[in-house]
Amino acid sequence: MKRGSSLRRHVRLARVSAKVRRERPEFDAVYRRVDQRSGGRCEVEFDIMRSTRRDRLFRRIYSRCTNRAVDHHHCVRPRRLNHVAAKIAHVCRRHHDDVSASFQNGRLYIEPNGDETFTCYYRFKPEHPFK
Repeated sequence: MKRGSSLRRHVRLARVSAKVRRERPEFDAVYRRVDQRSGGRCEVEFDIMRSTRRDRLFRRIYSRCTNRAVDHHHCVRPRRLNHVAAKIAHVCRRHHDDVSASFQNGRLYIEPNGDETFTCYYRFKPEHPFK
């Protein structure tokens, strides 16, 4: 190596790589498909068992979030390899924050079923048996 030369680059890196720019139209088409499927509503849906007072029978009720969807949640990683509409859920801000919440508060898991529907459930930190 010559004296006085530095090891740093003198050319700035591009903000978006050529590969990402090349694949952008395909990615946007998948996001448009997800937006169309959701209709602008959050796709988090819970399976709830409830009983009615009148007949005392348990009934399964499907409850879907009524908030406006703002984020795309990639259910399977790595995101670039699994960029298909069946593995991306359109979710509201609250549920997107719950995906990365701590187990103590309850972390939301969204699992793709493969037919563009999702199974959603919360997982909590298990109780420590020695406390």
